[in-house]
Amino acid sequence: MPAAVIVEHLSHTYTGPTGSGSTGGLSVLTDVSLTVEAGESLAVVGPSGSGKSTLLNCVGGLIKPDHGTVKIAGDDVHALDATARARFRATKLGFIFQEHLLLPHLTAEENVLMAALALGRSEADAAVPRARDLLARLGLGARGDHRPDALSGGERQRVAVARALLNKPAALLCDEPTGSLDRANAGTVADELFALAKAEGAALLIVTHDPTLAARCTHRLELR
Repeated sequence: MPAAVIVEHLSHTYTGPTGSGSTGGLSVLTDVSLTVEAGESLAVVGPSGSGKSTLLNCVGGLIKPDHGTVKIAGDDVHALDATARARFRATKLGFIFQEHLLLPHLTAEENVLMAALALGRSEADAAVPRARDLLARLGLGARGDHRPDALSGGERQRVAVARALLNKPAALLCDEPTGSLDRANAGTVADELFALAKAEGAALLIVTHDPTLAARCTHRLELR
């Protein structure tokens, strides 16, 4: 069985303006390779501008790299056409960002179900029991009918974790997932994120500036 995430010889350059005196682009990733098994975690660290978020976006199929391959659960992400890649992201990947990105007019449960609604109304209806189970496992079983403005910052981010896990992804891609939280809430969200990812057998890729969060990961990749 292949590893959950395999990245081989990934390189990417952002194209700049052309003309006299122009360098023509900015190389941010050069020959990056990594492997993350199901249930393992990888911290991606490095200074601002080193390419951490670009790497995450390449792995997530949001940016097509200039060179190299990304395979998730055995599928070559960038060999898929745009429609297949969008469905792949909805079914095989979960995304967690620094901001929770919850829709303010929806309840916590409805926000979690948005991940399944992208696949169709019948899938969303079928996912209701799992959404409620995930919220309960995250300590939010009694908060499913609350809208984001009635939840604390830590609770909102836990709803985002549940949303990312709803479709049983092979990999969770996290960009500063605790960056907007105070230390206590950051620790609680991290505890639950690591525990659920391992229990669900998902590979966890975390871009972070937080050395405490990075130290909890199975592996570490430093970009320079």
